[in-house]
Amino acid sequence: MNMRKLTLLVLCGSTAFLLAVQCANPGSGTETGNGLVTAMLYNPGGSPAANADVRFCHHDNDPRPGHDSGVVGSTKTDANGNYTITLDPGPYTIEASGDSGLAYQDLITAVKGDTVRPNPDTLKPAGSIKGIVRLEEGGDPTTVFILFMGTRTFTWPDDTSGSFTSDSMAAGTYRVRILTTTPNYKTLDTNLGVIAGAIDSLPQPIVLKFIGIPTPKNVRIVYDTLKQIVNLSWDSANASLVSYYNVYRRNVTADSTPVKINASPVRAASYSDSTGTQDVTYEYQVAAVNASASEGTKSAAVSVEIVGMFVIKRIIGQPGTGVGQYQGPSAVAVSKDGKVFISDIFGNKVLIFDTLGNFLKQDTGFRRPIGIELKNNNSYFVLEDQPRKVRLIDSLGSTVFQIDSVFGTQPIGWDMAISPTGDLYIPDAENNRIRVFDSLGSFKKDLAFNYEPRAIAFLDSGRFILGFSNINGNTAVVDTNGNIVSQWSGPPSCIALTKNGNIIGDWGNHYTIRIFTREGFYLGKYVYNSTTDNGGLTTDSFGNVYISMVDAQKVIVIFNGGI
Repeated sequence: MNMRKLTLLVLCGSTAFLLAVQCANPGSGTETGNGLVTAMLYNPGGSPAANADVRFCHHDNDPRPGHDSGVVGSTKTDANGNYTITLDPGPYTIEASGDSGLAYQDLITAVKGDTVRPNPDTLKPAGSIKGIVRLEEGGDPTTVFILFMGTRTFTWPDDTSGSFTSDSMAAGTYRVRILTTTPNYKTLDTNLGVIAGAIDSLPQPIVLKFIGIPTPKNVRIVYDTLKQIVNLSWDSANASLVSYYNVYRRNVTADSTPVKINASPVRAASYSDSTGTQDVTYEYQVAAVNASASEGTKSAAVSVEIVGMFVIKRIIGQPGTGVGQYQGPSAVAVSKDGKVFISDIFGNKVLIFDTLGNFLKQDTGFRRPIGIELKNNNSYFVLEDQPRKVRLIDSLGSTVFQIDSVFGTQPIGWDMAISPTGDLYIPDAENNRIRVFDSLGSFKKDLAFNYEPRAIAFLDSGRFILGFSNINGNTAVVDTNGNIVSQWSGPPSCIALTKNGNIIGDWGNHYTIRIFTREGFYLGKYVYNSTTDNGGLTTDSFGNVYISMVDAQKVIVIFNGGI
């Protein structure tokens, strides 16, 4: 690798100058206001180093062009290796060169009207020093200068590896200043030693410390598909430079600009975002903020697509007014032998398909059928809205019996559930109760509540899940005597159990289903439609979820075998 090292050298009496200066003449005494410096220089074997060049620079000389004060005095040794020079009072460095090598002394001080006698020095073979320099924030190391102070030598890395070399150096210990033109980095003052005749490599990289607002590094995403939560983390920055972080999100799908999404300062090096929209790709960036509330540069962007926890398998049926078509699929139920029953509130019929979506038959003669619950593989209860009544329909489509005028007049909820013992539980939201009938349609009891019950599904023979209306906004585990065992926030409009016994329903809005454990622990969500209300949902033993959507006029089947 080709490394740069620049030495600005001036030799008195030479015809090849890199920089023209006025060389001082050697003398035997001091001029008014000057000091006399005299010393001796030897060759490695001990003989006098005759005709060697000796140069003096200000002790604090910065060798960069535009900063360099140059060689302020130079002379040559005589036949006995002696040299004498007059200099202005002050501190200097001495560099000497001859046929047998180089010499360097870091500090001599000329004294006004006095003679200074530095220790005799010996010319030695030149040495080199190699190293690596880095910027703490990972910037471009070619912006770094390595200055050998008090000399006319400096170097810098040739490429982004940060490797540098300074060769043809006299043995000794040098005061080195390392700085960069990149803003917000602290200058490093240190010492580096050169060994005669050796190429010495520094054991560790030199790292310039950043003193600005650091850019967060290594931003990472872990996406929770079940809960649709984006979990961000990044490397912690220097706490003395960072007070907190801001997190920015950009909608890549819509090609929007980044927007800060954290409502309060993020103190830890992590953040979770659950507000993304399904099937949209987002980019995230993180910016650090210092104690003065100044924000630094945003991190490199990382992206993720908000994918759903379910896979859409198929659509059952199609909209229309013909046979086998629906106008408003309000509820759906699936039998154990694989038949899909769909109530059509606007078409005044119930359609039956197989689970692959093949039309089997339809039953007609209903008045706004809004709810459906299976009694067995071939017969079902249907809840009609005008007037509100429940009918049991057999496999031929005939009415076995009906329960009339016991549910109020308002269409608040359209769910029903059959208990493991065969009783029919019907929420009567208008009257804050659940009406219980036996399998023959005879009234058994009412379960009274303080709020409007809407959605219902049985857990076992003694307990069921009950969703109240938005007025109360809770979901509860209730025993068959009407006692609330436990409850949590969120009003489902429809509810069912998954094949693994978890609770699935429409919570919070009418196009997102959420999954909970029986104890109410939130597991995840799935956005199945962004513009319309659903009618109902049910599940089967294979992990399929069937969702009926009245306004969208379709019934979709989604799948997740793990819930």
